[in-house]
Amino acid sequence: MVGNGVTDWRVDTYPPLPITGSQMDVFPKSLNNNWVNNGCKFLASTNDERTNKPEVCGPIFAQMLMILQNLNIYDLYRGVIGDVSLRAGSHDRYGETIIGGEKKYYKRGHTQ
Repeated sequence: MVGNGVTDWRVDTYPPLPITGSQMDVFPKSLNNNWVNNGCKFLASTNDERTNKPEVCGPIFAQMLMILQNLNIYDLYRGVIGDVSLRAGSHDRYGETIIGGEKKYYKRGHTQ
């Protein structure tokens, strides 16, 4: 499939991250408690205010995003796609092995 995988903003973007991060123990309990105790939730709007209480919930969500920056939010069991060491042109991207007595080279990592 080629295209944008977002089919429902409430399910495929920011709104499920606090719940998913909490249930998968990605966020500290105190951070999740701050989100829940302040009644934070996302608004389905096109303006820059993503949460119902931007002055309180915005900084809490910013902390969550900082924690998530080193995770693949589309698959929490895998590493980050686009690891700098595996980008095109990087020498670390190429590996070598011997097959049938002949040296073979291959690319590591994700390619588009």
